[in-house]
Amino acid sequence: MYSLNRKERKGFALSIVLWIVATLMLGIAFIMGISKETIHLTRMLQDKTTATIEAQNMLEILKFQIPTADYDAKSFILTDKILPKLPDKIIPDGRKYHVNHTTFYLQDVSMLFSISFPPPSVLAGLATDKRELRFTLEDALSDWVDKDQAVRLNGAEEAYYRIKKKVDYRPRNTPTLQSPDELRIIKGYDTLSSDQWQTLKRQLYYGRGSMLNLAFLDPKQLSVVLQIDPMQAEIYAMMREKDFSQFIQTVSGLRTFYDESMGFYLSRHVRIHIETTIGKSHTTLETLIDFKSNTIRPFTIEDYKAF
Repeated sequence: MYSLNRKERKGFALSIVLWIVATLMLGIAFIMGISKETIHLTRMLQDKTTATIEAQNMLEILKFQIPTADYDAKSFILTDKILPKLPDKIIPDGRKYHVNHTTFYLQDVSMLFSISFPPPSVLAGLATDKRELRFTLEDALSDWVDKDQAVRLNGAEEAYYRIKKKVDYRPRNTPTLQSPDELRIIKGYDTLSSDQWQTLKRQLYYGRGSMLNLAFLDPKQLSVVLQIDPMQAEIYAMMREKDFSQFIQTVSGLRTFYDESMGFYLSRHVRIHIETTIGKSHTTLETLIDFKSNTIRPFTIEDYKAF
């Protein structure tokens, strides 16, 4: 019978040891890979948690600063800042402010248009400058919210959606839309380009209506709301920057100025957008808060989203 000699036995034992060492090394490399990934995920989770805490902290700061601030037609004036890096004046027109890892902006809803009771002619004018499409948008939205089945010249009632578009939905037949996105399924609005739609949507909100603050409206909005020529609206916008008092006096004298729905002051009904980035982690908070106090609470949170 053949038997291994001493030299062969040593070689065989060495090969087994090398295989064992190689297996152990592979195992160690695998464990180190898992550990490295775990550390990476843990760090990202920590950054995400920190970003969320910082974003929520900024929201709490703003929930204190805004109700206690002085204010004029266009800004909140922070007289007692609890965070030194905050600006002395916050203008709630969508402009961005940066504090440490956080960027935030405010929009007073007096510069936006509520779709709770959407004005068809105004929304159509904001959406497009094309005459025929504007008539379609206005009539289709009017048909969408009215209770009858009479079709306006450029509008659409149930038969249009059911037969021509072949969809299962029909007009709401009530004056209150439930979301700005509901507009997107209405005749005419469904043909807007993505850029046109996003531009319009940024000017809308869901909630109780507010008087429009003409101190905030851009020239296109002024043109639509006051029913004036775009060039005239540009002139009024320049006048507003140079002499606000003259702007108020001039615009208030227009026949299309309605003091029941238009003014020159903040509503203190504010959309707040906060973004915090730490490392590769990002947190966004969006909320709509009515800062007009009542007998029950100092402010009312009407909407809140975090992601």
